[in-house]
Amino acid sequence: MINRSLVRRKAIMRLMGRFWAAAVLALIAELISLAVTFLQSAVYNAVGVKLISAENLLSTEAIDAYIKELLSDRWAVVKLMCVFAGGLLVTFLLSVPLRFGTLKWHYAVVKGTPQTIGYALNEYGSPKSVGRSLWIYIYTGLHYLKWGLLCFAAPLGMSVVGSMIYSDGHAGAAGVLMSFSVVAAVACAVLFVYVTNRLFLAPYIYSEGDISAVRATRESKERMRGQSGGLLVFQLSLIPLMLIAYFVCYGAGTIIVAPFVSMCYATYADEILTGGSSEDENIEYTVE
Repeated sequence: MINRSLVRRKAIMRLMGRFWAAAVLALIAELISLAVTFLQSAVYNAVGVKLISAENLLSTEAIDAYIKELLSDRWAVVKLMCVFAGGLLVTFLLSVPLRFGTLKWHYAVVKGTPQTIGYALNEYGSPKSVGRSLWIYIYTGLHYLKWGLLCFAAPLGMSVVGSMIYSDGHAGAAGVLMSFSVVAAVACAVLFVYVTNRLFLAPYIYSEGDISAVRATRESKERMRGQSGGLLVFQLSLIPLMLIAYFVCYGAGTIIVAPFVSMCYATYADEILTGGSSEDENIEYTVE
């Protein structure tokens, strides 16, 4: 049984003295996302696609008017979807190597072999390393997609049927069905996280050597037997801390929270894979 409070304390202790390096990695990830967003906006303006303003997102009338205006140009929707998909692809290609490198950096700290920021950025060093970092997230992403389709098919179908019933004038029956769909969606979301937590160890196992994504995923499923529920509880226990950091630090919340969460996950993975034997020699941990 993993001691969750001990994992959090270990993560904080391991992050002390290395926080600024971890924060820089989180800042680089945010800058990549921001740069892609600005690039998308520029491309939208270049191809003549007008986006709805943020203040109009709360107005049903404004949204309806925007949709009608968008549909009036048969190519506008195509342009909108192409630029959006292109932005997602660029973000994926640029951010995933950094994400994998950051995971490796945190895991190296946990194993007692701290590295410089360059260790995380080395994933951009060659086409092979870029491809390798992309492949583990593509392969595990296919598993996430599979379970997402299986888990959310029922509530999505209930929502569609509810909308059809409502359009036929049966508001009462539609309301009951939509209520059931919301409850089902929440239950399926918990089930989805529980099932996909079996993939949690795959990137950490994959980062340790010349091992295939298929084998890393298979080994992750084996090592996570009986651990998915505990990991789910641990993930939920981090939410209050993340919310507090976001409210207190506002814009800098992500840069502060991301290193802590990454270190918590790396520490949790180490607890499962090695029993927590990878510790800094200069730090003593005590259990209350």
